[in-house]
Amino acid sequence: MEYNKSINAMTPGDEIEGYYILKSANPKVAANGKPFLTGALSDRTGTMELKVWDYTGPLTAADEGTVVKVRGTVGEYRGTAQFTAARIRQAVQEDPVDVSALVPTAPIDCGAAMEDLRRAAASITDPDYRAMAEAMLEAHGETLASIPAAKSVHHAFLGGLLLGIIEALAQVGSVAMLSVEGYKGKTGYFGGINNCKFKQMVRPGDKLRLECEIIKQKGPVGIGKATATVDGKLAASAELTFMIG
Repeated sequence: MEYNKSINAMTPGDEIEGYYILKSANPKVAANGKPFLTGALSDRTGTMELKVWDYTGPLTAADEGTVVKVRGTVGEYRGTAQFTAARIRQAVQEDPVDVSALVPTAPIDCGAAMEDLRRAAASITDPDYRAMAEAMLEAHGETLASIPAAKSVHHAFLGGLLLGIIEALAQVGSVAMLSVEGYKGKTGYFGGINNCKFKQMVRPGDKLRLECEIIKQKGPVGIGKATATVDGKLAASAELTFMIG
């Protein structure tokens, strides 16, 4: 049994268990009257046809784009590789899903981009803001470098839509800070991200609930615990740092 093997490396006869994106899902009924599921699995390396025999649910087309855990065997049908799953279920929050292995990441030089950010921070003329920016990059640079961005389509690159969620959470956190007596009417600045976790795919049309609780504050600097949920399920969480100026 191999675990989380890349789709482009799978060959007929492989026994696989792991997490993949349910690219398509179509429940059907065979000629003998037995239900089955046909569809496709995908990761950042490719796509493979999926079959689940004697399957009564609950996965349907409404679950396309979500992460599933499968266990089964790679076969071949009419010259095309096909994954036959003995077990399949939707991934849950506690599962150790590495979303970066499932969708492509932006083709940029993260090291060079971080150097550009450090130079930009060093060029800030105000000494207090410069010190804060440099401290944030020192403390959270690794996390920042790992946060991917969208290109033209949100789901074409990891975190495209989820990054928008984090930006929205930052705005919620700023509103929370500015609601504190003494800060009303001032400007909130986003300082950094820590412990940022993306838990599930979010698709256009999903209704997000954004919450941010200020858990620590020292002077004009505060840290908020922010969460984004869809239908009660956690989609993203992070600790966000703000400064009031």
